[in-house]
Amino acid sequence: MFDYKPKGKWLDWSKGYSHQLGRLQAKIDMKAKERSTAYSFRHTFTDELKPNDVEESLVAQIVEHRYKGITFGRYGKNIQ
Repeated sequence: MFDYKPKGKWLDWSKGYSHQLGRLQAKIDMKAKERSTAYSFRHTFTDELKPNDVEESLVAQIVEHRYKGITFGRYGKNIQ
């Protein structure tokens, strides 16, 4: 569905992904101000794993966080 090849000086894959996602959303008539963003998918993914006891280190690897504690510290809803 998407081309994930890293591009540019910093080998960034997310810019191309974001553009492709936007084009797909436009194609299926999603209104620009009502669309989910690529960044919101990252949050949702982490939000769903945190309360289901998935190890933070595994989630950090998947979302490519390099610093310990940021994945569930900044992302992932607080469990009540």
